[in-house]
Parts: sequence; C-alpha cells; structure tokens
Amino acid sequence: MGWLAELSRDLRYTGVAEAVDNVANAFRIARNIMPRAADPHEMTPTRPLAKPTSDLSPNHILALIAATAALTALSYWLIDRPLAGYAHVNLLPYRATFDALTHIVDPIPAFASLTCAAYTIAALFGIFPGPRGRLCLQIALAFLVANTLKDGLKGLTGRAWPETWTENNLSYIKDGIYGFFPLRGFNGTRAFQAFPSGHLTAISATAVSLSLLCPRWRWLAPVPIALVAIGMIGSNYHWLSDQIAGTALGAGVALAVHRLGKAMPLGLRNRDQT
Repeated sequence: MGWLAELSRDLRYTGVAEAVDNVANAFRIARNIMPRAADPHEMTPTRPLAKPTSDLSPNHILALIAATAALTALSYWLIDRPLAGYAHVNLLPYRATFDALTHIVDPIPAFASLTCAAYTIAALFGIFPGPRGRLCLQIALAFLVANTLKDGLKGLTGRAWPETWTENNLSYIKDGIYGFFPLRGFNGTRAFQAFPSGHLTAISATAVSLSLLCPRWRWLAPVPIALVAIGMIGSNYHWLSDQIAGTALGAGVALAVHRLGKAMPLGLRNRDQT
C-alpha cells in the first residue's frame, strides 16, 4: 500500500487533495442545510383550509329557512290583514309614488334574457365570457332560476291578493277572501298567485348576487330590496308575508348559484383565458 501513501503525498503537494477536501466539505454543508425528504411516519396531518367567513354552513342555512318560515307565519296570522287595511285607507292617495318604486325591477327580466341569449349564441362560436361576462351571466341565471321557482310556488300555493288590481281578481279588500287555496294558481289567471312576491324575488336575486360577486358594495344590497318592499306595501299589491318569502327565495337562489359558480371546474371557468 506504499503507492497509496506516495500518491496521497503527491496530491497534497500539488494542492489537489485540498481542493477535493473543500468540495467534500461543501457537499456535507449542503446536505445539512437542505431539508430532507419527509418521513411518512413523522408527518403530521395538515389542518384543512378554513371556509370563507361569508360562506354559510348547512346549519346556518337551516336556521335561516326556519326563521323565514316563522316570520312568514307570524305575518300571515297577525300582520297581513291589518297592514293591508291600513294601506288601503291611509296610503291610497300616494299610490302613484309607491307604485313608482315597484318599477325598479323592470329592467331585470330583459337584462337576464338578453345576457343568457347573447352568451348562448357566443358559446356556439367558441366565444366564452370573461370575468365581467361571468358576473353578468351569474346574475342573469340567479334571476331566471328564482323566477321559475317563484312561478311554480304561485301556482302551488294559490293565495288570494290583498286588493283587486288585475282581471277583477278576488281580494281581501273587495271580497273578504283571505288565505291559501292550493293549486288554484294554475287556473290560467293571476287571481290566486300572490305568494310569493315576484318583485321581491327578482330584486333579491339580483341584489344578493351583486353583493356576493362584489363584496365591497355588499352594504348597498338592502337598499333596492327595501325600496321595492316599501313600494309594494304602499301600493297594497302584496301581503307582507309574500314579500318575506319572495326575499328569502331570491336570496337563497342567488347564494346557490354563486356556490355553483365557485364549484365549477377551474378549467371551465378559465376557458376564455386559454
């Protein structure tokens, strides 16, 4: 083994051994600095991501449904008839002003129909909406879904109106009729289609959708809803309980459509960006 000792002596003499030692030391330092692969037996489970604070849990949803049902029942038994009688006697001279508030919702059906039609045609040609387009499309879908459900509920519940205002309909003020008459809303007329309020359904679906998509302006959402509700009460077009149910229906559909939009596969949501 004398030749190894001689080779080592020669290498030290030339400085090569020193360079090799430096490289080895560098590798040892790097190995100590770099994190080693995690041992599956040592890994601790990571905590799942917290849900957004604005997202409602199933228990919250059930609580809101129960509260809506309770408020609707309370209004039906204690508030609806006295309020309708008061509006008829005391607010009739101001009906034109109150009626003007109810027309806030007028542009919504046209907007929703045109938006869906435009993007449907665009999709046939491979053109998909961008971020603003998806915002408009989500609002339009929320309204259309809520409106469809509202029409079905009107037919199923068959509720009479507080006052006569269309097709000489039976009403509480004119005929003393009050209550629900199931399935009579499917008789081809609007005589038994008071519940829920279509106006409050429409404005709630739209306003809540906007508030979910644009959180910065969320505080504005109650304003149009309140204005339409005041207009409906002052005009005596709907019972208060109709408006409570319509507001809840529109808001619930808006939340559901918003959640569906977030759950949509990322690739499909970003299709327009590829």
